[in-house]
Amino acid sequence: MCQDDVIEVLKANPGKEMYYLDILEKVDVNKSTLSHNLAALRKGNQINVRTETRMIAQKKREIYIYKWQ
Repeated sequence: MCQDDVIEVLKANPGKEMYYLDILEKVDVNKSTLSHNLAALRKGNQINVRTETRMIAQKKREIYIYKWQ
């Protein structure tokens, strides 16, 4: 993930914390995988999240998880 991508996402979503997970392209990002990752990030806290998947260089898929403040 390049710095420009981070800045772009933060500008598009001001006032939100951003978490992201690098997942190799060969990994199937299904609902159970996504739920497991979200649960790990929540750490017991209830948060509203929105996810966005984008293909980037190095053939990785990144999942952006936004936490509303």
